[in-house]
Amino acid sequence: MMGPKARAHAERAMRRLGVEVREDAEVVKVLPDAVELAGGELIG
Repeated sequence: MMGPKARAHAERAMRRLGVEVREDAEVVKVLPDAVELAGGELIG
C-alpha cells in the first residue's frame, strides 16, 4: 500500500488527468474496454 502522502499525490495527479477516482470500489471483472464493479456497474 502507498503511504498517505504518496496516495494524495497520486489522487491529485489522476484527477488533473480527468480520471474519476472511486475509493472502496471493488472491481470484479476486467473486460477489453471496461471494468465491472461489484454492484454491476460497467465503467468504460
